[in-house]
Amino acid sequence: MKNKIILLLTFVLSNTLYANGISDYFPLNVRNVWSYDWINLNSGFGGRINLSITSDTILNSRKYYRCNFPGLPPWLRIDSVSGNIYAYFSNGGCSYHPGENLIDSLLSKKHDSTNLCGEERRLCSDTGVISLFGNTYSKKNFDPVFVLTASARNYAKNIGLYFLSVGDPFPTNYSLRGCVINGILYGDTILTEIQPLNSFIPDNFS
Repeated sequence: MKNKIILLLTFVLSNTLYANGISDYFPLNVRNVWSYDWINLNSGFGGRINLSITSDTILNSRKYYRCNFPGLPPWLRIDSVSGNIYAYFSNGGCSYHPGENLIDSLLSKKHDSTNLCGEERRLCSDTGVISLFGNTYSKKNFDPVFVLTASARNYAKNIGLYFLSVGDPFPTNYSLRGCVINGILYGDTILTEIQPLNSFIPDNFS
């Protein structure tokens, strides 16, 4: 009996630690910034974009963060116990989770699929590692089960979304080039480009 209790406690503690750490795959904190190179696969046009978390708020007793990730609703949260990323919806939401829609489930294992509110389904396609900024990170990649129904989103632990593909049938791809997560800088240090106002050089300063 004692051995069974020890095994049960070990299982609960290990899963609790894992669940609490899963939120690191999507670090939602105000002032976190991600810088992406983007390209539209149809036109070939691309550029650079900075995305950030600008504020947080309490809605229906839950804490959400205001984000501007392409293809995602603005108010997002992650449940540190279930590993589910939810988006706030003022009208409706999923029948099994009123007021919210499920975005991705970060506790998923490879090949697990997630049923969302409608026909759309998500597939965890990879749970390996990714090399970013000279370091190796655990990753969770999510793709649509059916090609025409959803965007691809790839998460790296302690980094967040390192790749997004949004749009159909010609998606726009976003590849991470640098970020500031919880005050720590990763990758490219030039997150914003400052353009000079003019080329005038003064003779002296006073």
